[in-house]
Amino acid sequence: MRTATRPQYHRLQRILEMIREGTRAGSLPNCRHFTRELEISRRTLMRDLDFLRDDHHAPIAYHGNWYLRALNTAAGRTETFALSRCRSLAGTGQHFPRPAAFDAKAFFKDAFGISQADQPWNVRLLFAREVATYIRERMWHPNQRMRQRRDGTLELGLQTSSRKELTRWILSWMPHVKVLAPCQLQDRVRERMRQGLAHCR
Repeated sequence: MRTATRPQYHRLQRILEMIREGTRAGSLPNCRHFTRELEISRRTLMRDLDFLRDDHHAPIAYHGNWYLRALNTAAGRTETFALSRCRSLAGTGQHFPRPAAFDAKAFFKDAFGISQADQPWNVRLLFAREVATYIRERMWHPNQRMRQRRDGTLELGLQTSSRKELTRWILSWMPHVKVLAPCQLQDRVRERMRQGLAHCR
């Protein structure tokens, strides 16, 4: 085994061990547990998880959480709930029908994560040569479009109604990505970067 590959090999082994241990204990690890245990960045962890899932068919889920789409009786509308935030569960004895017009595939077809907005965005991103190969090899969104430029950069286009997860994903690729459109997304990314820099002072 080459010395250069040894650190990743040991990381992958430990990731699998942590998943097995969590399965036996009934509490699976999330991204924070992995990065703390392995002392690596979130980006490195995501690449390791991608490798295990895509190349070795490991049963790994991306966001590390389960979500429930359900009726919020207090607000009178359906919302998305993170099960990890539920402190307790109790039956009420009440029953309500599932909306006949609800189609899960149609509802999530433009999603980039779990958050949704009323109107989708036509997003265009430009990735630097340093990461173009990695971006090109992955399916990031069902309606994505890619175009390789002569200078080695890669343009990624997609339509999505998500906001929060998309913004976080873009920030995770900085400084190797540029938002070409829409203007609202450019503003969101700039604002998040300004907020981040303010915390570093």
